[in-house]
Amino acid sequence: MSFIRKIALLTGSLCLLASCEKYDSSSLSNSISDLETRVLSLEQSLQLARSELSTMSALASMVSEGQMLRSVGSNSEGDLVLVTMDGRTFTIMSGVDGYNAPSLTLVREGNCYYWGLADEDGTVSLIPGPDADRIPASGSGTLPELRIIDGKWEYSIDGRQTWIPTGVECLSDRIALSSCSLENGVAKVEFSNGTRISVPVFSSDGIRAIPRCRLFFANGQSRTVMVKAPQGSRCSVFKPAGWNAELRDTVLTVTAPPSGNAFADTEGTVSIVALTSSGLSCSTSFPVSIGSDGTDLSESDFANCYIVSGPGRYSFNAGNLGNGDKGILHVERIYMGRDIQKFHCDNSDISPVRLELLWEDCPGLISDIRLEDLRASFTASADKGNALIAAYDAEGQIVWSWHIWCTDEPAVIGLRTYGLTGKDGYLQQMQDRNLGATTTDVRSPDAFGMFYQWGRKDPFVGASSLNSPNGQSGYRPLYGKISSQGFAIPTTDVDIAEGVRHPDTFYVGIAQTGHNYYFASQISYVQPLTLWGNPMGGVKREDRILKDPTEKTIYDPCPPGFHVPHSQFLTSFVPNSLTVNNAPYVDRCFEFTLEGQGDFSFAAPGFIRYDSGVNNTHGEKDLLSVGKEATFWTSAPLSPIASSAIFGKFYWSEGSTSTFVLPYSDNYRSFGRNIRCVRDIATD
Repeated sequence: MSFIRKIALLTGSLCLLASCEKYDSSSLSNSISDLETRVLSLEQSLQLARSELSTMSALASMVSEGQMLRSVGSNSEGDLVLVTMDGRTFTIMSGVDGYNAPSLTLVREGNCYYWGLADEDGTVSLIPGPDADRIPASGSGTLPELRIIDGKWEYSIDGRQTWIPTGVECLSDRIALSSCSLENGVAKVEFSNGTRISVPVFSSDGIRAIPRCRLFFANGQSRTVMVKAPQGSRCSVFKPAGWNAELRDTVLTVTAPPSGNAFADTEGTVSIVALTSSGLSCSTSFPVSIGSDGTDLSESDFANCYIVSGPGRYSFNAGNLGNGDKGILHVERIYMGRDIQKFHCDNSDISPVRLELLWEDCPGLISDIRLEDLRASFTASADKGNALIAAYDAEGQIVWSWHIWCTDEPAVIGLRTYGLTGKDGYLQQMQDRNLGATTTDVRSPDAFGMFYQWGRKDPFVGASSLNSPNGQSGYRPLYGKISSQGFAIPTTDVDIAEGVRHPDTFYVGIAQTGHNYYFASQISYVQPLTLWGNPMGGVKREDRILKDPTEKTIYDPCPPGFHVPHSQFLTSFVPNSLTVNNAPYVDRCFEFTLEGQGDFSFAAPGFIRYDSGVNNTHGEKDLLSVGKEATFWTSAPLSPIASSAIFGKFYWSEGSTSTFVLPYSDNYRSFGRNIRCVRDIATD
């Protein structure tokens, strides 16, 4: 390898180091002290000096932007090797005989670096530019030019138009040293001219920002981001020019510059660097912009379902699944001494590479679906209906999906619920329509809404009319990548991840799986209970049901601010009994008047049976009881060892004058039932 190539400071690297090590600074110093001295010519000295300035500028830019090194080390000849997170490699000669570096150095002010000039006694003054009193050395700043005249260094900052002498000799009889030490997760690099730069080094301990997608701001607007850093770490925040960013505990508040600030950046990157207790550093970042990519549906919170109430451009965070980290229940409960089967992930981050419309129940409902910087966006028409957007990884697997619910903004209705004994009630607000319904006219099939298998987040369409027959012929048609939703009989292990990868597949239950949608090999395990956030709410004890709060989870199918209802959901309509006869059934719907609470109506969408075999041996997906029953899942499983869950229902017995309300019933989780989303009201 030629000498000039060996001292090149910015060389492209085609590979990234897979992990970070904590390097011993003493070994670097020893490798430097054992070097054979190298004598340079004037030409080689000029090349080395130019490269040093370029490296100084590049490292200064990294520090200013909150970037970090992936590793610090040395090569076989003892030269320093610094590798950045994006794969760039800096190779810095660590000892040169007869070389005297120019006196150009860096001056740091805040997070910015400027070029300075050191005099003979070491005093550094800023180098003025043509139009300012200083010249930026980081970012898009100017890189000074160098030349050697009569054995002395000169520099130019105006493109070689004017040359300024430094008075510094180029060659000397000394050894010029560059060095690097690692202290508390920071690489401290000292160049041969005495310039020092400290750059954080990556740690695998990790820091995360939630969300990670691009955030859009109006001028002067503030938005908050959750920051999760390793315990005991110290964090620094880096932001575009003119922006404010303040980190308090785990909340980062980012504020866009006000209008009229001509010197502020209109877009850029916010970075958070954490110095961990293990002595290394880690960072995370997310892009920010002034402007808009449509109405941000996820601004208040993330969810698996977003309501769109009119035509226009919309966007949402596609970098986190469900409702983010808060929807992951990390602490599992223990039931009867048995560990509840673990099913969740460690964090909510996903990194899809493309989006696709999987289906819509109204042609042309949404269009122009895009993914940029982990932000999904689409255009909605003025029509009403439902759609499912799928996110894919680089291998073409679906990693998550989101339900777009195009309807008028649902009104909310306040209700008081009751325990089985008429006690232990609580207040809730219920949406005025089923999840996925596009009207409150309960005599229209558009009021049926979507169907769900217990614990799954993705919707399935129901009947196309009030007269849809029992069986498989009465479903609403679909448009998009698929024209109908299929069903599958589990023949291999079907876990939650498998269901996520196939949001369009209804997994039927058969006898071998306990009529759940998990395959037989999992039956020996305790069933997952917390999928919808209420692990013990359905366990029957004497004459009541345990009242545990429902926590919204990453698998909850409701829009932001709402969740699947608790098992006491329908007790508002039967405050003193488990069953009410002669519930009002008129024109294939159920109507109630509650004293002091108003009138309520429910459509009768029926349900999707998990199979249609007499002995439950062959799985199919049949619509049943359309126009006769309304059934609603709750968040409560029946028990940790049962494959059933709690639901409530209204039903009319054909051939009879009797109608019934059953607030507490249970059956297999493989059934497809409706959901009426609620939010709890805090009470003293």
